[in-house]
Amino acid sequence: MSYPRDGLPYKLAEAMAKACPDGADDFRYEIEEVKALAPQSSEKEIHAALSALQAAGLVAVQDMVNATYIRLKQRFFEQIDKPAMGWVTRDDGVHLAVLTIEGEGATVPDLHKRTG
Repeated sequence: MSYPRDGLPYKLAEAMAKACPDGADDFRYEIEEVKALAPQSSEKEIHAALSALQAAGLVAVQDMVNATYIRLKQRFFEQIDKPAMGWVTRDDGVHLAVLTIEGEGATVPDLHKRTG
């Protein structure tokens, strides 16, 4: 991501990644939920950060008559999850390999349950 890690767009993206249940790319936030993730920021700053994230192709902002929704896009997870969650791809691969070798079932649903 082209934002410094101390900038509001990145901080907001990081907070949304951590708060998103199960990394679901069909999950969407209501604007009030996003505001609650950055309580020190003004509404104008939040909207500017969301506009930057939308311009980067990371979120889709849907303005409705009485609500605004923010949907995290697949690209969001590809670019934000690893640094925000502190994941190390090699370590994840080794962990999955060990679970596959040790476990009786190596199906995707089984591995998902066993990895949390």
